[in-house]
Amino acid sequence: MNNSNEYDLNKIQSELTAVKVLVAILESQGSVRVPISKLIDATNKDKELLVDFDPESQEFIFRAFKITGDINSILIDKDENIIKENEIE
Repeated sequence: MNNSNEYDLNKIQSELTAVKVLVAILESQGSVRVPISKLIDATNKDKELLVDFDPESQEFIFRAFKITGDINSILIDKDENIIKENEIE
């Protein structure tokens, strides 16, 4: 397994596209079932994609969440739960 020090993680994250993420997910999972209603109603106007890296497993973690406040003030706890918005000074 390659060490994350061999990769420029900032460069990888900056070059991510929806297509790259989708292809990587499908290669990892085999297939993903998505109801047609999710595709029809899909929008990102009030949602954000959060991308983290786990150095122990050498894996990226992708999550989508609904934005209810200022995107610049989100706190995520150690279990990767979004716990506070608009409360970070």
